[in-house]
Amino acid sequence: MLSESKKYDDVLVILILVVSVNIYNGMRRSIYERREEISVLASLGAYSKHIQTLLSLTGLR
Repeated sequence: MLSESKKYDDVLVILILVVSVNIYNGMRRSIYERREEISVLASLGAYSKHIQTLLSLTGLR
């Protein structure tokens, strides 16, 4: 029989996994929807680090 602490640890791991997957999917969807904008920025000479920062800051909103 599992102890109460072990049960809560398992639930916590599953919760963190679900949250991580949701964050990943949100960022991936944002990039997919904005791929044209990303292409324009890249063709105008924006550094990839600046594009990554822009997408990260957008994800925080």
